[in-house]
Amino acid sequence: MIALDTNILARAIAAEIDVDAATKAQSKRAQALLSSGRQLFVSVTVIEELEWVLRGGYVMPVVVPYSSSASTYGVHHGSNFERD
Repeated sequence: MIALDTNILARAIAAEIDVDAATKAQSKRAQALLSSGRQLFVSVTVIEELEWVLRGGYVMPVVVPYSSSASTYGVHHGSNFERD
């Protein structure tokens, strides 16, 4: 099982404009990992930090990010992302 950190999730979720080639490549790799079908682990702390980063750094509104992530990626008991 792969444990994800905040940076990987932020790269996969945030739509960044005017970024360098390395950042675009990281974003593509992060999105590919999330849609790979592999079993992934995300700690509650990472979910909380991701919400803080998206709200503060990317000025995204708080729309219960945990619930939307949970339903999108099949989070069970607040810790595992499993994509079917």
